[in-house]
Amino acid sequence: MPPPPPAQPTDDSVTKLNSLLVRVGDKTTSLPNNLEQLAGILELDLSKYTEAITELLINAVQALPVKAPVYATLIALLNTSKSFDWVASLVAKCVYTLEDTLSRGQYTQAKLIMRFFAELVNANVIQASALFHMFDNCLGVPNEDDVVQDRADFYVFIVMAAIPWVGSELSRTTPDELDRIMAHIEGYLSRRTQKSLRAIAVFDDQEPEDYLITLWKQLTSLRDDGWQVEATLKPYLSFEERLTAGTPHAIPLLKIPAHNPTQIYPSPRATFRLFPSHANIRPIDCFILEDHIIDLLFFFNANHKEGVKLMLSLPYTASYDIILVETLLSQILLLPQPPFKIMYYATIFIDLFKVQNTIPPLFAQAMDIIFARVANIDTECVSRVVEWFTVHLSNFDFKWEWQEWQVVISQEPEAPQRRFVEEILERLTRLSYLERIKRTIPEDFLPLLPPAPTPRFKYISNDPEQVGFVEATELLKMMRTKQPVVIIQNYMEGVKENISPETCSEIMVHCLLQSGAKSFSHMLNSIERYLQLFNSLVKNSEQKQAVIQSVSQFWQDSHQHLAILLDKLMTYRVIDAIGIVNWVFSAETVPSFSHAYVWEVLRNTIDKTLARVVTLQKEMKSLQDNPLMSSPELAAKVQANLEMSKREEKEVFTLIFQKFYNVISEHLAN
Repeated sequence: MPPPPPAQPTDDSVTKLNSLLVRVGDKTTSLPNNLEQLAGILELDLSKYTEAITELLINAVQALPVKAPVYATLIALLNTSKSFDWVASLVAKCVYTLEDTLSRGQYTQAKLIMRFFAELVNANVIQASALFHMFDNCLGVPNEDDVVQDRADFYVFIVMAAIPWVGSELSRTTPDELDRIMAHIEGYLSRRTQKSLRAIAVFDDQEPEDYLITLWKQLTSLRDDGWQVEATLKPYLSFEERLTAGTPHAIPLLKIPAHNPTQIYPSPRATFRLFPSHANIRPIDCFILEDHIIDLLFFFNANHKEGVKLMLSLPYTASYDIILVETLLSQILLLPQPPFKIMYYATIFIDLFKVQNTIPPLFAQAMDIIFARVANIDTECVSRVVEWFTVHLSNFDFKWEWQEWQVVISQEPEAPQRRFVEEILERLTRLSYLERIKRTIPEDFLPLLPPAPTPRFKYISNDPEQVGFVEATELLKMMRTKQPVVIIQNYMEGVKENISPETCSEIMVHCLLQSGAKSFSHMLNSIERYLQLFNSLVKNSEQKQAVIQSVSQFWQDSHQHLAILLDKLMTYRVIDAIGIVNWVFSAETVPSFSHAYVWEVLRNTIDKTLARVVTLQKEMKSLQDNPLMSSPELAAKVQANLEMSKREEKEVFTLIFQKFYNVISEHLAN
């Protein structure tokens, strides 16, 4: 998230100044005029609001990535007036802000401030030599002793990412120095250890390319094109004669923060390309447009409509819709995890559909490419596509050109494309209901739909000879008439004398689920009502396994019910993570490994296991930080729970790896 704005004077004038700074550059046709007027307004108010204006400008530079050239030109205009000293203090403050963002791990903001310094060179606010000093300091990081490669990569990256904005100016005024920087970058990339990116590649049928290598190719292409960039604003050209007459500033030396072992640097990235070509958009403009879109996604996640508006008004004259669609998909499919929830990206696409009629055809083209290549797409990414795509369809009346995917009708049941469509249809039924989806799809797609979400109550045969039938019939009657839990508990204690504990657990689960099968709310209310009953009857791992088995049998025709129920029962500690992992890798579940619900259950289990440890760690830290709010007994209890949760966490992951190894070994052997 962007840094919070500092406290400002509660003056309407400052609020108006902030509004002017945010809006300047929205209309590029009148930009020179607007910059002249705003510079005049700021100059009048600087003596009164010096600190406020400084902070407003620095925040704007960090939060509005497209407008770095605009703010640099605005400052340059002030630099040629009576505000020369204030500009000197501003650029010095920017250096200190850059150091602060680097030490805090605010890498996006650091990149944007470095880019801003590049624009200050274009506007003749700082000397080119000052920028080269900053570049040299960053490029010196790879030479540190025992440097972490992710740290070295990042510092090289922010230099590379700034060059497109200033390359033309530097090639004209200091070509030898620019060549030296380029040679330094090339030298680092040539000796850098190239890590395998297979684990984070979306497609497994092509060798993934490191994002830094892609950017280097884009920079060399830019150099070959004479450093000409189309996708950036250049407002300083409108004031060239005036700005040239200004006096550029020296700036404080950038101090690179020392490596902090706890600091996490940006992870390696594989370049994502979906479309075969980018419609004559030059490589460097592709980088700039992608970078702007990713930054806008980052800064406007709390205001998606404004973010979409800015994404559609980037400073590029030709259509760049293909870059917009591809970049959004690159973030959805980013491994190991996307920066934001899938719902956020679905919302962005929905907004784009409503305001840009050229997006839907590209969306359809992208989905057809994904469908054609689904057999070679990482399984995690396929699951994300299903989640995002179905949310999208649910907002557009579930309409899609299903006949374009007609080939799946004749494919084998486990064919990747057929499974892809089946997962989409199952997810759509979750977002709506089965009959609604039946009316939406072609008739020959109906066999791909999931079964009706009908409960499978085990004791419905009306056969008194069936083990547990009589007991289940009586228990279900008691639950439906809402008998007190104590009476039901006493009844089940008597049942235990004649039936095994596992069968008792099975009877209880089937009856409880049957009594609450009418809706999700009924089902969850039933669990909460009879939680005491669970605690009295389910006490060991065998009984917990019987509960899991019973839930999977009862809701075998509704994977959604199954996933929600197992998650809820784990929350209430009726069952545990170990039991769920054993069920996932059991002989009855392994044949369903190609179905997403299995991995949904496993992921929910892992997430909940990790979350318990994190919650207890926070609770323990809070008690340690506030001893007056605690007691030795409470601290000991929390510590014991924390240690137990950590042991469970270790056991869960050990078991998962063991089970995976066994399943894969058996699969390879067969």
